[in-house]
Order: sequence, then C-alpha cells, then structure tokens
Amino acid sequence: MASHASPRAVRSSFLLWLACAVGSIALLATPIEMRRAVSGALEWSVFLPARLVLGWGGRSLLTRLENQQLSEELTYDRLRVSRLEETARENEALRRMVGMTARAELRLVPARVVGRSADWSGEVLWAEHGGGVVPGRAAVAPDGLVGRTVRVAEGRVWIETLWHRRLAVSVVDARSREQGILRWNPADPEELTIDPVPVQGDYRVGDPILTSGLGEIFPEGILVGHVVGADLNPRTQLKRIRVRPAVSRGDTRELFLVRERPPASDGSTLTPIARGASPTPPPIPGGPRIAP
Repeated sequence: MASHASPRAVRSSFLLWLACAVGSIALLATPIEMRRAVSGALEWSVFLPARLVLGWGGRSLLTRLENQQLSEELTYDRLRVSRLEETARENEALRRMVGMTARAELRLVPARVVGRSADWSGEVLWAEHGGGVVPGRAAVAPDGLVGRTVRVAEGRVWIETLWHRRLAVSVVDARSREQGILRWNPADPEELTIDPVPVQGDYRVGDPILTSGLGEIFPEGILVGHVVGADLNPRTQLKRIRVRPAVSRGDTRELFLVRERPPASDGSTLTPIARGASPTPPPIPGGPRIAP
C-alpha cells in the first residue's frame, strides 16, 4: 500500500532545501577568508563530533596525533645525535692535540679559532689563546702547519695562513732533501707551490714536504703537505712543484701557537701524526719521479 507524504512534510523539505541552496550561494559570494573560517567552524563544531560519534575519522585523527608525537621524538633524537657527533669530533681533536704536545720539544700554547676572513690578499684566522704569545711565531695543527702569527691583542691572535700572499715557507722534501720556498698560488687556491725549481730537482708524487728549519719562524720538521705534480716552464726550463697542504683550508678549529723563537738547527720534530697514518707518510710505492 503506497504511502503519501503530508503537504506539511513536503513543504518543510522544500523550505529546508531552499535554505541550504540560498546559504550555499551566499557562502560562495563571500570572500575566501570568510569561507575558510565558516568551513573550519563547521568542521570542528558539527562534522568532527558527528564522525567521532559515528566512528568515522577517529582512527585517522589518532594516527595523526601519533605521527606528530613520533616526529617530535625523531627531531629530539636527531638533535641528540648531532650533539654527540660534535662532542666526539672535539674529543678526537683534543686527543690528537694532546698527542702532538707530547711529541713536540717546543713550548706550545693551545688556541681556538673564533673567526676567519679572506680577501684578495689571502686568508686570515683569529683565535683565542691563554697568553704568552708573540707575533712572528708558527701556528700548527695536529695535521700540519697552519701559518704564522702576525698580531696579538687582548687574548686574541691574528694568523696568516698558508693561503696568504705574504707567507713564504722554507721547506725540504723528506725523501730527497731537496729544498725550496713554498708559497700560495692564487691561480689555484687549493694548492701551494715550490717555485722556481731546477729541471733536475728530485721531487716525486706523494713526497712529504716539511719545514726546513731555516729562518726564525718555523721550526724544523713540521709537515706542510705532499707533492701532487709539477709544471714546466719551457722558456726558463724551470719547473713549479705543486703541493697539497696537509691542513684542509677552512676546517681548522683547534691549533697550537709556538711560544718562543726556535733556535737555529734545533732539530726538533713537530711532524704531526695524521689519523691512522705514520708520522711521515711514505711516498707512493714506485712513484714516478716528476720529470719536465
């Protein structure tokens, strides 16, 4: 038996439909900010409670809350790991510096780099120290020679690094005992050069280059770098030896400052021990002699 809705029910349904249509049209005509505000209010006041009561969306909301908590925990864990890695790096640097102090025969003052600048003339570091430092002394790190002190004031020292135009170092090849003057070559910022060198100069790829001890700044035996190649000048028949520094540019944070002027031919050995390596890394076995 068919049932018919009463005229009052039909009229109520029509009025409800009409009200929803008018409300939708009016909402579409409003600015987007108001629409977002109204939709957000409806979401939190009507739809979300209805979904929770009916069992809709409750699991997804719980999942979002759990994901947020896990993300927060992951962030904290990553921060802790970063701090532990930095602490381990500092402990390793201090261990190597303590080992270097034990090997050195000169008086060394520990210092920590607090600033760095570079311009057309080269790289300069400034570091904090504990006192007893004067200008014109060597600055060394566990990996090798860093540069020289040029100014001291109020617990800080300015250091011209190997990558500075004014710095020249008297060096010697640890294998062949060939001597020369090492400088920074701005044309190749990552390498140093020994120039000029006679064409018969005995340098091989991999040879350690040490300070010779000549002069009044750098003690004998500090590792400066290793030979990586040579360039011949065909007009003068002289060659330029390219050296890769033992200290990485821009990575030095802790170093030592030589406190007093080294005596002539003091014979001290400040060759630092690199990680997992011998004090004087041997040349490449069967390494070719650098020829023009």
